[in-house]
Amino acid sequence: MHRIMNYGLLVVFFITSFTLSAQVDNVLWAGTQIRKKFDDKWSLQLQPIVRYSDNFSTYQNASLDISLRRNLGNNLFAGVISRTWSMPNGPDRQFIWLDFGHGFKIPELQLSVSNRVRYHLALDNGIVQQDYIRYSLLLVPTTSWKLKPTLAIEPWFILNDIDVYRTHRIEPGLRYQFNKTFGLTTIWRREVDKANDVTVERNLWVVAVVYNLK
Repeated sequence: MHRIMNYGLLVVFFITSFTLSAQVDNVLWAGTQIRKKFDDKWSLQLQPIVRYSDNFSTYQNASLDISLRRNLGNNLFAGVISRTWSMPNGPDRQFIWLDFGHGFKIPELQLSVSNRVRYHLALDNGIVQQDYIRYSLLLVPTTSWKLKPTLAIEPWFILNDIDVYRTHRIEPGLRYQFNKTFGLTTIWRREVDKANDVTVERNLWVVAVVYNLK
């Protein structure tokens, strides 16, 4: 428990120092993850998200993610995700993401490692959008703690010739499991975009209530 508290204090100190040292927008992503595991191979997740920008003061947009995932065996998995993004001033946006990944555990470190490659396809609905290949590396302890720190990094590799593009995300976070049904996920997501020679950074504060259907 002391280890968790020390990690949490370090994360809070790091985040506070980083956000105060730079003029960046803080955006809240508030969502719910409703999960259903059908068997050892198939699982489904629905995730509505509402976003508030301008340091949490202005409604930005909302979206719905529908994710279907299959366990391929040998610690491999694949998935397809649909995100329908509702923009207040239109037009709405539609994304299709194809995932392929591999997970494994390091018993000596009590650590779970997940590698995921995502083909990020944005359907052009009245506007031209960016397509990417995204790689994610996620680290999570395999301990029995109810409160677990997480850490992920995700570089983005743009596939089309558009001036504005994302370069990477850095994502420290915390997960709390109340019981087998309910959990809470919090993430500080540091996001970096580039437009010509201008770099834009923002803090995405992600809060999601997790509900596992029986």
